[in-house]
Amino acid sequence: MRKLVFTLLMLLTLSLNAQDNVMKFMGIPIDGPKSEMISKLEKNGFVPENVFKDLEKAENDVLKSGGEISGGRIRENDEMYGMKGQFDGRDCTLVILSYHGKVYKVVVAINDSYKRKLDAFILFNDYANKLQNKYYDENNLYKPLDYSEELKLDADYFNMFLDKEKMGGVTLHITYPKSNMEYHIVLEYLNANNMPNGEDL
Repeated sequence: MRKLVFTLLMLLTLSLNAQDNVMKFMGIPIDGPKSEMISKLEKNGFVPENVFKDLEKAENDVLKSGGEISGGRIRENDEMYGMKGQFDGRDCTLVILSYHGKVYKVVVAINDSYKRKLDAFILFNDYANKLQNKYYDENNLYKPLDYSEELKLDADYFNMFLDKEKMGGVTLHITYPKSNMEYHIVLEYLNANNMPNGEDL
């Protein structure tokens, strides 16, 4: 009995240590099944995007009528899943990406768009400074964007903040797509351990 209890305690410790060694988004490990990540985000106030609400309703209707869903439910399969909520006090849209049953990336698109370059650069630099403070790396110091710098159409300026101990990091983007001529801020939280690595090539 003692050996069983000891083994269970060891497994629990290893599991907790493993979760400490992966990147987190809003305190949630970017790891494990997508459905778990979605449930934890819902506890933080996020809700499915309308298209995913509709897909889940359609899935429930199929299941209630005794049918089957090929490819697994949208919360469980390896397709992306969209949610909306608040991030750092701003409305945002999330996209959760998984591969072989494990989440590997959370993309955060800030819903605000900016006509003025100055406003977008101020927010970009603010996020960059916060990320630099959290993921400090003397070899990857952030150089603030110069407000006078001209962004080209369809340009994507970014900075990456790595957490070497956790095999992942955060990439901060500022984009200026030709389609609407507005600046957008996007962050990507990555667990490099779970991402596709070319094994299917």
